[in-house]
Amino acid sequence: MSTEISVENIKKSFGTFDALKSVSAHCPPGTFTAILGPSGCGKTTLLRLVAGFDVPTAGQILFDGKPVSSPLKITPPERRGIGMVFQSFALWPHMTVLDHVVFALKHSHKRKMETSTDKEAAKILESVGLWAFRSRYPAQLSGGQRQRVALARAVAGNTGVLLMDEPLSSLDADLRVEMRQEIMSQHRAHGNTVVYVTHDQEEAMAMADRIIVMNEGHVEQTGTPEEIYTRPASAFVARFVSKANLVPGVWEGDAFRPEGSSGDTRWSGDAAASFWRASGMFPVRPEQFRFSGERRGIPAIVESVQYQGRELHYSLVSGGRFWKAYLPAGGRRDIGSEVWLDLEDV
Repeated sequence: MSTEISVENIKKSFGTFDALKSVSAHCPPGTFTAILGPSGCGKTTLLRLVAGFDVPTAGQILFDGKPVSSPLKITPPERRGIGMVFQSFALWPHMTVLDHVVFALKHSHKRKMETSTDKEAAKILESVGLWAFRSRYPAQLSGGQRQRVALARAVAGNTGVLLMDEPLSSLDADLRVEMRQEIMSQHRAHGNTVVYVTHDQEEAMAMADRIIVMNEGHVEQTGTPEEIYTRPASAFVARFVSKANLVPGVWEGDAFRPEGSSGDTRWSGDAAASFWRASGMFPVRPEQFRFSGERRGIPAIVESVQYQGRELHYSLVSGGRFWKAYLPAGGRRDIGSEVWLDLEDV
């Protein structure tokens, strides 16, 4: 069971401030879509509109082709068939783990009445590893366990849409990775249409089928994780998602000559979008740079080096501009060393 979500020219204003500026997006049924962007970009506002918590100023939202939100008419959240996982977990302190799931099952608008609530609850709690903790209250659980309760409660609602608002931001690094796997496992098991809000690029890339990148109330780019990462459509996406270095220079047909480079340096730009040709820029992800032994590329001085296990993360300066390069740990260059940055095709 899953739901198609269509967002059509949605605008949301708070007084004179436009939090969303004619946003359109599409989430096919059964997909996992991440809404990615920095704080204040409008991603949580968009999620609240999809949930039915707020009313749009303009535009409409449709579930399976039927309008559920517009300035004149709004379907309340409880009639949309959605499950919600909040950043704060939003658990009820007086209810046990089992009570949370049973409550969601009893109030599911699509639950078959002949199905045993107890058996359903047991199955769901087993799936998230919480059956042994069924009699505990939220205050008796760890952060990861509370997050699993919130996920189990949302799944128990038997919904076609599962909305998540920064659900892992309060967990430590190891728990975040563990919960990513749990959320993805539950998505595969239930087939819900998931809309997942996050500011964490790694989280979005690891979990989502599709990513909507937002900035200042509008959509910068929509695509698969690979498309967003390897073919950013704007300078913002290149910097925010790919952490790309935006190298200035001159386009000569499909070749790019970096500013300040040695005379014979040319980088292939066959896959570069027209945007980059028009802007006179070339996006280079940190892992694409390499140190040339032939004094080819861009001359630079090593400003800092950070050891990251298999990689060394370099910060470099060239002509007053700062670059980042991630290279294999072997062949370390010390601070103050002169290097030549060339392009590694990856």
